[in-house]
Amino acid sequence: MSWKTWLKDQFKRSWEHNGIQAAMVFCGIGAAGLGIFWFLNVRLREKTAEWYHDRTPAFDPDKIYEWCVATHESHEAMCGRLAEQALTAKMRATFHFDLFSYYSAEHYAAISVAFWASIFTAACLAYLVKRGWENAHNVMATAFVGFSITVAFYGGYPALAKHEDNITDNEFLYLEHQNLLQSMRTFCVTGTVPRRVMVEVAPDKPDAPLAPEDPVEQGERWEEMTFQTYIGYVDERLQTLNRIPMEFDASQIDIGSTKFLETQAEMQ
Repeated sequence: MSWKTWLKDQFKRSWEHNGIQAAMVFCGIGAAGLGIFWFLNVRLREKTAEWYHDRTPAFDPDKIYEWCVATHESHEAMCGRLAEQALTAKMRATFHFDLFSYYSAEHYAAISVAFWASIFTAACLAYLVKRGWENAHNVMATAFVGFSITVAFYGGYPALAKHEDNITDNEFLYLEHQNLLQSMRTFCVTGTVPRRVMVEVAPDKPDAPLAPEDPVEQGERWEEMTFQTYIGYVDERLQTLNRIPMEFDASQIDIGSTKFLETQAEMQ
């Protein structure tokens, strides 16, 4: 007897045993779900890396310094500080894009696996309803349980890791740091950056000076920032945006303990 024939015979005997069948089906479903999840995750992260390089201009802190010194010849020290701030903003933008890419890929892969597993779960359920649990083939019954577990795991994972919140927060922080970098480039070349400020204005003459008897309301005006003011403005923005949104919702895994305690209290 060749080893191929022996292996085939052993596999056939094992398959006829219900316990081995169940284990093999569970392992197959688990491996398939994990493989699809990994493939989609890696594929999307590769695509987002391409998008990042396509839409993000090349950054050189030395170029920021050169532009700044050329425009503000007597402010080399402040130009050096602005270059440091630009490097900080660039590093943070890259960090938040990496987190955005990670959570987006995880979310897409998880809901995709849960979606396809739910289709197979429905198909197995239709078979079980028609044949009945007692008369159903062991493979189909095991597959139903395996796909149901897959749907529960991959369907609940995004809520546990708060994917949507983390994606939104990191996308916002990435774009804000990128916008701040664009503002720095503009300031280094032009020497000035306008900003909107909230002021009290008269409704009927918003551009005229206020008189004591004039009714006022909140309005916006543009003002030019000096170099010192702009350095402080950038510091303030960097401090405001200085956070790491990586949140989790532990309550999503509190499934059994709370219900058990509630039932125990009712029985007492």
